[in-house]
Amino acid sequence: MVFSSPGRLAYALLVAVASLALAAASGCGPSNASVSGTVTFNNQPLPSGTITFSSDVGSKPVKAAPIVDGKYTITDFPTGLAKVSVVTTPPPSGGGAPPPGVNAIPVPSAAAPGKYVPIPQRYSTPDKSGLTYEVKGGEQTKDFPLTP
Repeated sequence: MVFSSPGRLAYALLVAVASLALAAASGCGPSNASVSGTVTFNNQPLPSGTITFSSDVGSKPVKAAPIVDGKYTITDFPTGLAKVSVVTTPPPSGGGAPPPGVNAIPVPSAAAPGKYVPIPQRYSTPDKSGLTYEVKGGEQTKDFPLTP
């Protein structure tokens, strides 16, 4: 590239340096994260359930993970603000064998039998739960203490 004056060369160098600085500032660090922690209700680990992170970034991805003995891990989640919801599901009632001639299709349940703890309905909706978390790059820990 040929520049007809030293001023144009300086301008081109300034633009190049500014572009690199902008790219470095916006592109440093991982863009996805892993969040793990404990969900408690009344200061006790929630035996079972599902936690869901709903992103407000980009295509607004949603990721859910099981809660087992209070512990959860959400992986490969984008950085930025996430709304969080938690649900617990009672074990299926009735049980027993299907009627004769009917093939049963097993339906997975997030709740382990005998380990259902009901929590307030507000926690099941990201917009009403009051739970949010600012996800940063890399691995991190976030606990969610739920109250009645």
